[in-house]
Amino acid sequence: MTHRPEDGDHQVFELEAEVRQLKEDLSADATVSQAIGMTVALRRVTPDQGQTVLHDVAQHTHFKPARVAEPAASI
Repeated sequence: MTHRPEDGDHQVFELEAEVRQLKEDLSADATVSQAIGMTVALRRVTPDQGQTVLHDVAQHTHFKPARVAEPAASI
């Protein structure tokens, strides 16, 4: 079996897509963590309670927690 350039191109494309997804996931995690931190600071609750608040809001609004955590200007 010979190596075709198209095979490598496809693999590069898949790896680039995976890297993009990982970057998005990391960004979403950071946004969620910041929102939990703000909830903890403003509502004077524990981090676990802050996380529960964020997830409750996400569940009631049918958005993912990262979407709920986004600043209003970016929505």
